[in-house]
Amino acid sequence: MTPGVNNPTNTIQCPKCQTKIEITKAMTAQVESRIREELEGEVDAKKAALDKEAKKLTQQKAALEKAESEVDQKVKDGVREGVEAGVAAQRAAIAAQARKKAEADLAEERRADSERITELEGKLKQSKQTELDLRKRERTLEEEKASLELNVARRVKEETDAIRVAAKKQADDEHLLKNKETQEQNAALRRQVEDLKRKLEQGSQQAQGEALAGR
Repeated sequence: MTPGVNNPTNTIQCPKCQTKIEITKAMTAQVESRIREELEGEVDAKKAALDKEAKKLTQQKAALEKAESEVDQKVKDGVREGVEAGVAAQRAAIAAQARKKAEADLAEERRADSERITELEGKLKQSKQTELDLRKRERTLEEEKASLELNVARRVKEETDAIRVAAKKQADDEHLLKNKETQEQNAALRRQVEDLKRKLEQGSQQAQGEALAGR
Protein backbone atom coordinates (compact mmCIF):
# COMPACT_ATOMS: atom_id res chain seq x y z
CA MET A 1 0.00 0.00 0.00
CA THR A 2 1.22 3.52 -0.81
CA PRO A 3 2.50 5.36 2.33
CA GLY A 4 0.18 8.07 3.59
CA VAL A 5 -2.97 6.50 2.17
CA ASN A 6 -5.42 5.29 4.81
CA ASN A 7 -6.93 1.86 4.27
CA PRO A 8 -10.22 1.46 6.16
CA THR A 9 -9.98 -2.34 5.81
CA ASN A 10 -6.58 -2.50 7.55
CA THR A 11 -8.20 -3.03 10.99
CA ILE A 12 -9.34 -5.72 13.39
CA GLN A 13 -12.19 -5.49 15.87
CA CYS A 14 -11.55 -6.05 19.58
CA PRO A 15 -13.79 -8.99 20.71
CA LYS A 16 -14.31 -7.34 24.13
CA CYS A 17 -14.84 -3.62 23.52
CA GLN A 18 -15.68 -3.84 19.78
CA THR A 19 -13.16 -1.08 19.06
CA LYS A 20 -11.62 -1.11 15.59
CA ILE A 21 -7.84 -1.07 15.78
CA GLU A 22 -5.53 -0.27 12.87
CA ILE A 23 -3.04 -3.01 12.18
CA THR A 24 0.60 -2.34 11.42
CA LYS A 25 3.62 -4.60 11.29
CA ALA A 26 4.84 -3.05 14.55
CA MET A 27 1.50 -3.83 16.23
CA THR A 28 1.67 -7.40 14.89
CA ALA A 29 5.11 -7.83 16.47
CA GLN A 30 3.85 -6.35 19.76
CA VAL A 31 0.84 -8.70 19.84
CA GLU A 32 3.05 -11.72 19.12
CA SER A 33 5.52 -10.64 21.83
CA ARG A 34 2.74 -10.06 24.38
CA ILE A 35 1.12 -13.45 23.65
CA ARG A 36 4.47 -15.23 24.00
CA GLU A 37 5.12 -13.46 27.30
CA GLU A 38 1.65 -14.40 28.60
CA LEU A 39 2.05 -18.05 27.59
CA GLU A 40 5.55 -18.24 29.06
CA GLY A 41 4.24 -16.68 32.29
CA GLU A 42 1.40 -19.18 32.42
CA VAL A 43 3.80 -22.08 31.84
CA ASP A 44 6.05 -20.78 34.64
CA ALA A 45 3.00 -20.43 36.91
CA LYS A 46 1.96 -23.99 36.05
CA LYS A 47 5.43 -25.29 36.85
CA ALA A 48 5.43 -23.41 40.16
CA ALA A 49 1.99 -24.88 41.01
CA LEU A 50 3.22 -28.40 40.25
CA ASP A 51 6.30 -27.80 42.39
CA LYS A 52 4.02 -26.55 45.19
CA GLU A 53 1.86 -29.68 44.85
CA ALA A 54 4.90 -31.96 45.04
CA LYS A 55 6.15 -30.08 48.10
CA LYS A 56 2.72 -30.34 49.75
CA LEU A 57 2.52 -34.09 49.09
CA THR A 58 6.01 -34.51 50.53
CA GLN A 59 4.93 -32.62 53.66
CA GLN A 60 1.78 -34.73 53.97
CA LYS A 61 3.81 -37.89 53.60
CA ALA A 62 6.26 -36.68 56.25
CA ALA A 63 3.36 -35.86 58.59
CA LEU A 64 1.86 -39.32 58.05
CA GLU A 65 5.20 -41.00 58.63
CA LYS A 66 5.65 -38.91 61.77
CA ALA A 67 2.21 -39.92 63.06
CA GLU A 68 2.93 -43.57 62.34
CA SER A 69 6.32 -43.22 64.05
CA GLU A 70 4.69 -41.68 67.11
CA VAL A 71 2.16 -44.52 67.30
CA ASP A 72 4.89 -47.11 66.85
CA GLN A 73 6.90 -45.45 69.59
CA LYS A 74 3.95 -45.70 71.99
CA VAL A 75 3.62 -49.38 71.18
CA LYS A 76 7.32 -49.94 71.76
CA ASP A 77 7.12 -48.15 75.13
CA GLY A 78 4.98 -50.95 76.52
CA VAL A 79 1.45 -49.61 76.23
CA ARG A 80 -1.04 -52.19 77.46
CA GLU A 81 -2.72 -54.52 75.03
CA GLY A 82 -6.03 -52.68 75.18
CA VAL A 83 -4.31 -49.39 74.65
CA GLU A 84 -2.36 -50.94 71.79
CA ALA A 85 -5.61 -51.90 70.10
CA GLY A 86 -6.97 -48.38 70.57
CA VAL A 87 -3.73 -46.87 69.33
CA ALA A 88 -3.73 -49.18 66.33
CA ALA A 89 -7.28 -48.17 65.54
CA GLN A 90 -6.38 -44.54 66.04
CA ARG A 91 -3.31 -44.94 63.87
CA ALA A 92 -5.37 -46.59 61.14
CA ALA A 93 -8.01 -43.86 61.44
CA ILE A 94 -5.36 -41.12 61.28
CA ALA A 95 -3.71 -42.81 58.31
CA ALA A 96 -7.02 -43.27 56.55
CA GLN A 97 -8.05 -39.69 57.26
CA ALA A 98 -4.71 -38.34 56.08
CA ARG A 99 -4.85 -40.53 52.98
CA LYS A 100 -8.40 -39.45 52.24
CA LYS A 101 -7.54 -35.78 52.68
CA ALA A 102 -4.45 -36.14 50.53
CA GLU A 103 -6.45 -37.90 47.82
CA ALA A 104 -9.17 -35.20 47.99
CA ASP A 105 -6.60 -32.41 47.83
CA LEU A 106 -4.84 -34.09 44.94
CA ALA A 107 -8.13 -34.62 43.08
CA GLU A 108 -9.08 -30.96 43.59
CA GLU A 109 -5.69 -29.77 42.40
CA ARG A 110 -5.86 -32.08 39.38
CA ARG A 111 -9.33 -30.75 38.57
CA ALA A 112 -8.05 -27.17 38.87
CA ASP A 113 -5.02 -28.06 36.74
CA SER A 114 -7.26 -29.65 34.12
CA GLU A 115 -9.42 -26.54 33.97
CA ARG A 116 -6.31 -24.35 33.75
CA ILE A 117 -4.85 -26.49 30.98
CA THR A 118 -8.14 -26.27 29.09
CA GLU A 119 -8.10 -22.49 29.53
CA LEU A 120 -4.49 -22.27 28.36
CA GLU A 121 -5.23 -24.44 25.33
CA GLY A 122 -8.14 -22.14 24.46
CA LYS A 123 -5.95 -19.05 24.76
CA LEU A 124 -3.21 -20.69 22.70
CA LYS A 125 -5.72 -21.62 20.02
CA GLN A 126 -7.10 -18.09 20.03
CA SER A 127 -3.60 -16.59 19.81
CA LYS A 128 -2.76 -18.87 16.89
CA GLN A 129 -5.97 -17.83 15.13
CA THR A 130 -5.16 -14.17 15.81
CA GLU A 131 -1.66 -14.64 14.39
CA LEU A 132 -3.12 -16.45 11.37
CA ASP A 133 -5.60 -13.61 10.80
CA LEU A 134 -2.85 -11.01 11.10
CA ARG A 135 -0.60 -12.85 8.64
CA LYS A 136 -3.53 -13.28 6.25
CA ARG A 137 -4.30 -9.56 6.52
CA GLU A 138 -0.63 -8.73 5.92
CA ARG A 139 -0.61 -10.89 2.77
CA THR A 140 -3.80 -9.16 1.61
CA LEU A 141 -2.22 -5.75 2.16
CA GLU A 142 0.88 -6.80 0.21
CA GLU A 143 -1.32 -8.02 -2.64
CA GLU A 144 -3.28 -4.76 -2.61
CA LYS A 145 -0.02 -2.80 -2.64
CA ALA A 146 1.30 -4.80 -5.60
CA SER A 147 -2.02 -4.36 -7.41
CA LEU A 148 -1.99 -0.61 -6.75
CA GLU A 149 1.57 -0.26 -8.03
CA LEU A 150 0.64 -2.23 -11.16
CA ASN A 151 -2.41 -0.04 -11.76
CA VAL A 152 -0.32 3.11 -11.28
CA ALA A 153 2.26 1.83 -13.76
CA ARG A 154 -0.47 1.03 -16.27
CA ARG A 155 -2.09 4.44 -15.77
CA VAL A 156 1.23 6.22 -16.23
CA LYS A 157 1.90 4.27 -19.43
CA GLU A 158 -1.58 4.99 -20.76
CA GLU A 159 -1.27 8.71 -20.03
CA THR A 160 2.26 8.81 -21.47
CA ASP A 161 1.06 7.09 -24.64
CA ALA A 162 -1.88 9.48 -24.87
CA ILE A 163 0.44 12.48 -24.48
CA ARG A 164 2.78 11.08 -27.12
CA VAL A 165 -0.10 10.50 -29.54
CA ALA A 166 -1.51 13.99 -28.89
CA ALA A 167 1.93 15.56 -29.40
CA LYS A 168 2.41 13.67 -32.67
CA LYS A 169 -1.04 14.68 -33.86
CA GLN A 170 -0.37 18.30 -32.96
CA ALA A 171 2.96 18.19 -34.81
CA ASP A 172 1.28 16.59 -37.84
CA ASP A 173 -1.49 19.17 -37.77
CA GLU A 174 1.02 22.00 -37.54
CA HIS A 175 3.00 20.51 -40.41
CA LEU A 176 -0.13 20.20 -42.53
CA LEU A 177 -1.14 23.73 -41.65
CA LYS A 178 2.29 25.02 -42.53
CA ASN A 179 2.23 23.16 -45.85
CA LYS A 180 -1.21 24.54 -46.55
CA GLU A 181 -0.04 28.07 -45.77
CA THR A 182 3.01 27.58 -48.00
CA GLN A 183 0.83 26.30 -50.81
CA GLU A 184 -1.53 29.24 -50.41
CA GLN A 185 1.42 31.67 -50.41
CA ASN A 186 2.84 30.02 -53.55
CA ALA A 187 -0.54 30.20 -55.22
CA ALA A 188 -0.83 33.89 -54.32
CA LEU A 189 2.67 34.54 -55.73
CA ARG A 190 1.79 32.69 -58.92
CA ARG A 191 -1.35 34.79 -59.28
CA GLN A 192 0.69 37.95 -58.76
CA VAL A 193 3.21 36.80 -61.37
CA GLU A 194 0.41 36.03 -63.81
CA ASP A 195 -1.14 39.46 -63.15
CA LEU A 196 2.20 41.15 -63.79
CA LYS A 197 2.67 39.18 -66.99
CA ARG A 198 -0.77 40.20 -68.23
CA LYS A 199 -0.14 43.82 -67.33
CA LEU A 200 3.21 43.71 -69.14
CA GLU A 201 1.64 42.16 -72.22
CA GLN A 202 -1.20 44.68 -72.17
CA GLY A 203 1.31 47.53 -71.81
CA SER A 204 3.43 46.18 -74.64
CA GLN A 205 0.40 45.83 -76.91
CA GLN A 206 -0.75 49.33 -76.07
CA ALA A 207 2.70 50.77 -76.79
CA GLN A 208 2.81 49.03 -80.11
CA GLY A 209 -0.64 50.34 -80.98
CA GLU A 210 0.34 53.89 -80.14
CA ALA A 211 3.52 53.54 -82.23
CA LEU A 212 1.61 52.35 -85.21
CA ALA A 213 -0.93 55.13 -84.80
CA GLY A 214 1.86 57.76 -84.72
CA ARG A 215 3.17 56.69 -88.09
